[in-house]
Amino acid sequence: MENLNCNRGQMIVIMALIVAILLTGLSYVYSQNLLAGTESSITQLNFPKNEIRDLRAIVIEQLTYYAYRYPDSFLDYVRMLDEQIAKLYALHGAYASIDVYDIKKDSTGQITSFKIKIIFSNVEVEYEETKVVKL
Repeated sequence: MENLNCNRGQMIVIMALIVAILLTGLSYVYSQNLLAGTESSITQLNFPKNEIRDLRAIVIEQLTYYAYRYPDSFLDYVRMLDEQIAKLYALHGAYASIDVYDIKKDSTGQITSFKIKIIFSNVEVEYEETKVVKL
């Protein structure tokens, strides 16, 4: 009888140890989940959607206007605009660049369409978009 009671005590201690290890593991997983959720919410709050939206609007509006009005000096204007955008966004700790390619012209020399590649990058976000602009 004494041997049975001694084994029962050892089983209780082993089970208590297993439960303690499981609870420790679950609390660790829960704390990591809270930390990841906090980091995700901070990233979403800091997402530069307005900067990207402004960059897209400036590039598309300005290049569309300039391609329609001044097709002969369009590429020079693109280079100048790219330099200005790169300097402006560098002041705010970000990288932005535009590239125009695949320019199509009609028989009169007017630009009919072109592709724009917009790149935005900062510490948290890398954004890249290619858009076809038709006049």
